[in-house]
Formats: sequence, C-alpha cells, structure tokens
Amino acid sequence: MGTTERHEPRISHRQRLVLLTVTMAVVSMAISSFAIYMLYRTALASVRSRLLDQVYTERRAIEAIARQTRDREQTLQIARNAYAGDRRNSPSGELMLVERQGDRLVLLVSSRRLPVATPTDLPPDDPLADPLQRALSGQSGSFVIRNDRGEIVFGAYEPIAPFDWAIVAQIERTSVRAPFLKTVVLTGVIGIWVVFVGVSLFFGITNKLLRELEDNEAKHRGILQAAADGILTISDRGKIHWVNQAILDIFGYPTPDELIGQNLKILMPKLVHQELDAYLNIYLNKAFYNQNHKGYEVIGKRHNGTTFPMELTVTEVRLQSGRLFTLFVRDITERKRSQEALEQSYNLLQAITEGTADPIFLKDLQGHYITINSAGAAIMGKPADEIIGKSDTDLLTPESARQIAKNDRRVMMEGQTQRVEESIVPRSNHGEIPAARTYLCTKSVYRSARGNIIGLIGVARDISDRVEAEATLRKTVERLHQTSQELQEKNQQLETALSELQRTQTQLIQTEKMSSLGQMVAGIAHEINNPVNFIYANLDHAQDYLQDLLALVDLYGQHEPGTVPEIREMAEEIELEFLREDLPKLLVSMKVGADRIREIVRNLRNFSRLDEAQMKQVDIHEGLESTLSILQNRFKAQDRRPEIALIKEYGNLPKVECYPGQLNQVFMNLLNNAIDALDLKDPPHQITIETREIAPSAGSEGFEAIAIRIADNGPGMSAEIQARLFDPFFTTKPVGKGTGLGMAISYQIVVERHGGQIECVSEPGRGTEFTVTIPIRQSRYP
Repeated sequence: MGTTERHEPRISHRQRLVLLTVTMAVVSMAISSFAIYMLYRTALASVRSRLLDQVYTERRAIEAIARQTRDREQTLQIARNAYAGDRRNSPSGELMLVERQGDRLVLLVSSRRLPVATPTDLPPDDPLADPLQRALSGQSGSFVIRNDRGEIVFGAYEPIAPFDWAIVAQIERTSVRAPFLKTVVLTGVIGIWVVFVGVSLFFGITNKLLRELEDNEAKHRGILQAAADGILTISDRGKIHWVNQAILDIFGYPTPDELIGQNLKILMPKLVHQELDAYLNIYLNKAFYNQNHKGYEVIGKRHNGTTFPMELTVTEVRLQSGRLFTLFVRDITERKRSQEALEQSYNLLQAITEGTADPIFLKDLQGHYITINSAGAAIMGKPADEIIGKSDTDLLTPESARQIAKNDRRVMMEGQTQRVEESIVPRSNHGEIPAARTYLCTKSVYRSARGNIIGLIGVARDISDRVEAEATLRKTVERLHQTSQELQEKNQQLETALSELQRTQTQLIQTEKMSSLGQMVAGIAHEINNPVNFIYANLDHAQDYLQDLLALVDLYGQHEPGTVPEIREMAEEIELEFLREDLPKLLVSMKVGADRIREIVRNLRNFSRLDEAQMKQVDIHEGLESTLSILQNRFKAQDRRPEIALIKEYGNLPKVECYPGQLNQVFMNLLNNAIDALDLKDPPHQITIETREIAPSAGSEGFEAIAIRIADNGPGMSAEIQARLFDPFFTTKPVGKGTGLGMAISYQIVVERHGGQIECVSEPGRGTEFTVTIPIRQSRYP
C-alpha cells in the first residue's frame, strides 16, 4: 500500500532577505518616526514658550514707550517703524498689534501683513477674533486655532493697558512640521538614518526659530534703549544684567560696564536699602505675583553722590533659565515739586470751602460727587466720605434727584453758569421723610486744561425762610385777590365810569399839551416870519443898489485913476477889488439863508395845525415833511451814536380828508419812538418812511385809503410788549422819559377819529414797523 508525502512550502534565501529588509525598514521607520514625533512635540513646546516670552517682552516695550510719549499716535508710529525694519523671511511667523473700536477689531501694525500705515478691520469671523477679545478684556495666554486656510496656528496674546490694545504673536504649524514630514518620507529610503536626519532637522529648525526670536529681542532692546524712562534687568538676587541709556543719563554713569554685575543697591543710598529689600521681598511673594503694581517711590543716588526722588516699577519675566526682573525708573523731581505746589493750592482751597457756611460741591459727568465741603455734607445728613462717589439718586428722594439731574444736564449742555432754585430732600434711614429745604444754587461747568467739560461745580445757599415768607405772602395776596374780585363785581359800573373818565382826562391832557405846543410854535413862526419876509423882500433891492454903486465906483475909477492919494490908500486898505467880488456872493448867501428860514417857518406853521378842529383835505407829505423838519436835529449824529439814515419812499398820493394837526401828532409820536429805540442799538441806524395808495379789491366793500409805513432797524419788541402797546400809561422807557400816553392817543386819533387802522409788526432783534391806514374821504363814514 503506497503512502503520499506532504511537502511544506519552503522560503527561499532571497525571500528571507527581502522579508528581513522590509522588517528592518518598518522597524527603523517606526523608531525614527517615534523619535521625530517626540522631537516635533518638543519643538512645539519650545515655540509656545518662546511665543509667550515674546509677547510679554513686546507688551513691556510698548508700555514703556507709551509712558514715555503719553501719545497714542507717536507710540503707534514707533511700533510701525520697528516692525517695518524687522520683516520676517518666514511666511508664517507674524506679530500683530490690534485695537478695539466699538464692535470692530482693527489691525494697527503687523510684521507680515502691513506694508501700509493705515489700520485695517479684521472680519468678525476671523479665527483670531476670540483670542483678541480675551486680550482686549485684560487676559493673557496662548491659543491653538485654525486659520482661514484651515491650517493650525499656534499663538500667544497679551493686553496693553494704556491704549486698550492687544499684542499677538502667531506661527503656523506647517512651518514647524514641514521639515519633520519630509524626514518621515526619507526614512523609507534611508532607514535608520532618519533618526539622525530628524535630530539634525530639529536642531536646525529650533536654532532658526531661536535666531528669529533673538533678533526680535535685539530689536526690542533697541526700542528700550530709546525710551526716556530708565530700564534695567536684574536677577532674583538683585544683580544688574542690563541697563538702557536712560539709566546712565538719570544716574550719571558714563558707561554700562560700571553697573553691569553690581547689586541694584548701588543706585540708592544706604538708608533705603532695607526698605528696598522689603519691597522686593513682597514682590517676590507668590501671593503677590501677577497683581497690578503702582510705581514705588524711593530715593535714588547718582554717580556723583547726590540724591533725588524716583519712581520704581518692577515686572517679572519667567524664562526657562530662571526668573528675570525688569525695573522701570523715572526721575520724579519735577513731579514732586508740582505735587507740593498742588497740595498747597488744595489746602488753601480746602480752607476757603470749609470756612464758608454755603454748601460747595464738585461732580463728575455722571453726577457722582467728587468732593463736598462740611456744609454740603450737613445738608445730606451724612459724613463727606460717605457722599464721595455717590450720586443724588443714592442720597436724595427720587423727585428731588430728578429735578437736580435735569438742572445739571442743562448746565453742562449749555456750558454757561446758571442760578436755579432746587428743593433738597435727603433720604431717611428711619423711614421718616425730612422736611424739604430750598436752596439757590449757582452751577458752572468744570473744564480740563484742554477746555473739555469734565464736571460741574456748585455753590448753594439756603433760602427756605425766604421761600416760606413768599409762600405766606402769596397766600395773603390770593385772599386779597379773592376779596378784590368780590369788590370788582360790586363796583363794575364805577370802574367803567372811572376808566372812561381816565381816558377822557388823558386825551384832554395830551390835547392841551399839544395845543399849547402848537400855539407856541405858531406864535414863534409868526414872529419870525415878519422880519424874515422884510429881510428877504429887501435883499433884491439891496442887490440892485449894490450893483449900481459898484458900477459908479468902476466908472469913477475909469475917469479919475489914481488922482487922489487918500482915495487910493483907502481903496487898498479896504481891499476894494476883493469887496467888489465878495459882496455880491455875500448877498446871495444871505438870500439862501433867508430862504432856509422861510422854509423852516413854513414847516412850523404846517405842524402848528394841532389846534385846528375842522377836517380838511391836505397833502400828507407836507405833514410828514414838517414833522421831519422839527425832528431834524434828532437825526443828526450825537455823542452816543452816529447819524440816522432816513429813507423816503413816497408814493403818488391824493389829498386826504383828515384832521391834519392830529395826524402830525401821530407822525411825531411814531418817529420819536423809532429814534429812541435806535439809541438802544449799535450802528447802523436807519428809519424808512413809505407812503402808498390802497385801492379796494374787485367786488369787495373796501374803501380807498392811503398807507403810511414807518420802520426802523432797532432792537424790536417782544409779543408781550406789542399786546400792551396801545394801553394808556404803558411805557418801556425809564422813569421821566415816557408817559405812556403817546401810543394810546395815536390809536384814538387813527382808529376812532379817522376810521383807520394802526398796526405794529416787530420781532426782537429784527426792528419795528408801524403801518397807519387812513381813508381818503371821511364823509362816507360817520
């Protein structure tokens, strides 16, 4: 019986070699890949640490520049110049300076993106938006995000307090990972040497990153060298490692070598060494770390041994090699002097405010009390330190607080000092509402050195007693008013009769006054008219006689030239030739003067029609001209004002049936009032007189009339004054300069005596215009 043999498949030597080679390649690749991965993780950790150190150093540098310049734009320009001179060769490494403007994030400076000097908005969906918001909120830290290309980016951020900025440093993972990925590919070709290549690439890339960061540090150190504040770095044992030029200038050392390696105490006298040790020990305490520190005032010692006050600020930088401290030093000699002067001024002001019984207070723009004196604190019923920082809403009842807040807003909006009465009712802690007190407050805006409104100053005076007395008086007046109303109801008829009597009396007084004036003017005109007519009539004869005498003298001179010495001497003495030329001119001047006197007399006689009782047809222009002639002297320039310009715009008017003397009285009142108003206004001064005929409209029952408009460019009148303009005895003139009768009588003459109208149009600052309308014929109207 036969058997069958089984043959196992055999692996050839070549196959074994290939398998061994593949196995060794896989093992080598795995080992090298793991080594490269660990190196890659180490490189990432180093990059993150460097980014944190970098943004912290950048932040301190920019804050130092900000303290030096105290100007946002200058600080921004220095940062731009620094980054423009340090452009990265790497396409991914970037340093950014960002600001928040409302809801927008604005990129101010970038070492890679910004060759331009204008800020650029970052999109709201930008991956950097969230880290930037945290930095602008005062936080610091690191982040890992994906950019808009989907690539992972490592970064760190820090806030910059003086200008509400944020500093961000970022680098893409691809720039760190790319060399390692290439190494992994090469491991399949060169096997175990990948580890060596990976290590070499790790150190090459790390050194390149370190060089870039060191370049950054050199650049920032150059910025610190240019700062006006002194900056130095020390170890945790106080040993000086580096100083900028400002330290040498402040302390008077010629070179840094004299300070490098020395203890910080060399810059201070021995008396403050213990005090400095205590301050540094407090700072080095971990519980005190990462808090905001204000400047610490200490005494400094210069190289020549002199001392001065300085401000010292310490910040800490944590590095892998240990802790490094940066000290910012500022000479505050001038500031101390200013503070002493300010304290003296404050003490003087405090003594003045505390020495008065009137409340004095100062508020900010939000209405919070900044300071208040003892008198003001007594009003609130609280100590002054419990009032500072609070508003009226916290201290007073709601109604009282709303009234005061409304007055404060009006004062700060208008920017002018105002006096207001305010009712003060403090809040009660025991449920009882205190009695209200009334204060007269004088409030003014408080401005900064640049003129901006930054608060409100108030001085108050208690007038509660006066207000109560006024309230009592008001109640008494109300009771008297009620009693008066009752009496008025009983005496209505008597008051009506008395009013009519007063009106008649007023008219009689003014009529008698104007009648007397008219009689006097008429008498003067009559007395002047006779001798003037005599002179004027004889001037022509005198001129004829003079011409005859001169002709005789000329004839005598032709026939007897120079025969008698006495006659020749007399002719020379009296200047015969000059008399012969000037005497006719003299007579012509006398005739012109006589004509002017006759014109004045005629105007006076026209104006003196005041006593005429009969209605006549007259030329209104003659009445206006006679009135202007009488007032001519008032139109001329005075000591207080220049000449008043008179503009006449006369129309073609028919003769008007009227009482001419009474209308002249109306014209006199209106022109006098216009001139008085112009005396209260700055030049130019102008009065316009316009006349025109008014024809009735078609189909209406109107009448033919004329209108006389007298307008001035004076200060004008308010609506309240216009409403009482024609009331008897109402006047806006000072006592002794006005009776209040002129306009009331003018209204009676125009409206009641002539059936016309008198209207006034005026606005404050726009002048006043009166329009008198008179019917042409009065016979049609009763």
